[in-house]
Amino acid sequence: MMLSPRLLPHVAWHGALRSRACPHSSRSWSLCHIHRPSETLAFSRRLSTGSSASAAPSLVAFKTAAGLVGFLGFDASVRWLLDASGMHMLPQQICSMLSAFGGLSLAQAVAPSAAGQLHQMLLPAVAWVGRWLPVFLVPVQVMLPTISFPGGLVEAAGLGVLLGAGWLAAVAGGARLAARLAASAASTAAAPAAAASAAKAQGLALPAAWLTLAAAAIGVEVLLPPQPAVPDLDRQLRGLGLAALGVGSFALAVRRGLPGHLCFLANGFATICGAFAMASYRGESYSQVVKRDYLVGSSGPPGSGDMLLWCLGPALVATGVQMFQYRARIVALSRVLFVTCAVVSLGNILGTVAAGPALGVSPEVTLAATMRCVTIPMALPTFSRLCEASGAENNVALVALCAGVSGFIGFGFSQRLLSSAVCQAHANPVARGIATGAAAHALGAACLVTEPEAFVWGMLAMAVSGVASSAWICACAPVRDLAVSLAYRNASSGAR
Repeated sequence: MMLSPRLLPHVAWHGALRSRACPHSSRSWSLCHIHRPSETLAFSRRLSTGSSASAAPSLVAFKTAAGLVGFLGFDASVRWLLDASGMHMLPQQICSMLSAFGGLSLAQAVAPSAAGQLHQMLLPAVAWVGRWLPVFLVPVQVMLPTISFPGGLVEAAGLGVLLGAGWLAAVAGGARLAARLAASAASTAAAPAAAASAAKAQGLALPAAWLTLAAAAIGVEVLLPPQPAVPDLDRQLRGLGLAALGVGSFALAVRRGLPGHLCFLANGFATICGAFAMASYRGESYSQVVKRDYLVGSSGPPGSGDMLLWCLGPALVATGVQMFQYRARIVALSRVLFVTCAVVSLGNILGTVAAGPALGVSPEVTLAATMRCVTIPMALPTFSRLCEASGAENNVALVALCAGVSGFIGFGFSQRLLSSAVCQAHANPVARGIATGAAAHALGAACLVTEPEAFVWGMLAMAVSGVASSAWICACAPVRDLAVSLAYRNASSGAR
């Protein structure tokens, strides 16, 4: 079943990220570079109605709920299959995304009509996920203040320059390379795009509800005496309060019409301030509060931040559903994707180890920074292989820091850079998406949710770049040895 041309542009994650309509409206959403969330929310409500602009709100809500349940079930099935088959080391979230895309593509080959109907039925849930996507990535921000550097502020400043310059080079180089390769590839017309409707005024009921929940959870935790029957209740209330504070702040920023990267920043800033206030009240450190109540990891029962990160699995299933729309383009331009990601990932690795020591960054932190453009589930095992080869400590927090900072830089500035003369990719969704995903992984690609095709290419580039980086380090000994040698070139022989 062929999708109506009028519906094709609506298969994106219309997150809270659009700020103004781009004057180049004749091409696609990829021409827009600063997003106003209020416009995006109004536009995504049109998406949720599917093929009928007059669909009843209750029907839209039902389709959204059914789609979300489907995403959760599909993600759980993929995780179970990976565990049962002994492939649990693979990045489960990316496997869920690619499995959703592959499953719909297979269904299209077997039963085109049913596949098309299923795809359209899932669109309201895809839109809902897109509106809340930045919330699932906020724990990366909250974790950053817990990390310390061996070299103090001097090394932190050097690392900041390294990450910023590396991101700039990766985006500019990746965009130009992808554009050149795409120009020589067989042309496949991009899906048409429709102009956004005028944004409607947004009420404050939703942010007020979340902020009220945050105040209630924290207030009950403070006033309620210890409950021996439920010893974990106070920790759960503190975690709920921090999560609700962040979500409420994000919703408030969206409703006030702030640009997308400021909405994301408001979410993280509010959560961080809440954790600092909680730590001060309890006489504890910020790190203690975050690691016990919010981001627990494998050391105990999951906190609210762990649950937000877990939601990325079902969210990436929605991305796989979105990719289905562009399957013909993906097949036609797959060479552009693979070549660009392979070249950019190699440049990221070698450029980092070449520049890091010159900027005063220690060898251990330099090696961690080689994974700055790789999504964390794929970066950790690759970094572990680097540590084995160099004898460095396997400090996963440094990897998370480098990936988080690179992703946030990409989230905030990728669209502006891509639309500038440096990249010359203001009208090329393939180049925009591949460059962003290869330079700033999933967090950076999230800034493209209002550019349907560019976002798809960004998420694909995130996955392919992770595989390419792992291959360069784990399967190519000369590259691995060269990276270690360059990182340690200023260290004494005994330092290793």
